[in-house]
Amino acid sequence: MGAIGAEWVSFRGCPDWEATVLRAARAIRILVVVIALAGVAAGGTFTVIRVRSETNDRERTNVARSARIAAAAVNDRLTRDMAALTQTTGSPGFRRAVLRRDWGAAGPYVSELHITQRDFASVSLYDSRGFLVVRFPSDHSVLGRRFSTQGYFRNVRTSFGIFISKIFVGLGVPKVAVIAYSTSIHVGNGFRGALVLTRPIASFDSLLAPFTDDGITIHVYDAPAERIAPSSPPSAASHADDPSVASALAGFSRVRRTTTTLEASAPVPAGRWGVVASKPAQLVDDRVHDVTIRYGAIAGVVFALALVAVIATASSARGSVPNE
Repeated sequence: MGAIGAEWVSFRGCPDWEATVLRAARAIRILVVVIALAGVAAGGTFTVIRVRSETNDRERTNVARSARIAAAAVNDRLTRDMAALTQTTGSPGFRRAVLRRDWGAAGPYVSELHITQRDFASVSLYDSRGFLVVRFPSDHSVLGRRFSTQGYFRNVRTSFGIFISKIFVGLGVPKVAVIAYSTSIHVGNGFRGALVLTRPIASFDSLLAPFTDDGITIHVYDAPAERIAPSSPPSAASHADDPSVASALAGFSRVRRTTTTLEASAPVPAGRWGVVASKPAQLVDDRVHDVTIRYGAIAGVVFALALVAVIATASSARGSVPNE
């Protein structure tokens, strides 16, 4: 046993054995650092990919949020406009005046509506045959004329509720592009007339202005898919074939990317309208490119430092091995 122990001690003291152990230790150290270096490279690559994905998601979320908030603002405006209309037609005094065809007595109710809703272009009362009997602001060039063929009158003659017209240029003053809200006045079993409000479509531009920052543009479309806003340049073209517009008018929200834009749609339930928020695709791509460069540079610096550490470790390990 003593002889074996002596041989083991002698073997451990062998220079070749010590050199082998040192080489193995050096190899292990280098392997660990190389693995760590690979981990740094993989981590940097993963970080860049994740940040690119997060930037894309954030851009999509921002556009969708703008569409949703703008749609809520438009919906609120339509709801309040229609509420003002029904409040007047529901007044007992107004209804009695219309029933008696006492247009002088009905006038103050129409005037009050015009005064309290300053952003309306006009407030008009038509009798059962479509003759314009009261209008604010007053315009004698149109008072007394018959408008029974106009959609805003024709569509409420045999129905209840509120009708929102397509875009048209209002007769009389002011001559601007407008939409009309109209509702029938039924007293007893008969149709007695219609009350009509017109709103300049340009008023939606100012409503939407707060939601058009960060390169985002807001478009509003009415039920026939005609563009309400932006109001300039004016357009009567239908956008029903546009997938984003069709989605919003069908009551759905969606986000999609085209070759030129990132788009988000949102419905406006009050008028069965739709909102589409869009952002240039190039702007989105530029932001993704910027974060890629920034985080890629950071990952490159970290990788370079790790590489220096590997070289230093390898040199240190090489120097610790005795020459044979």
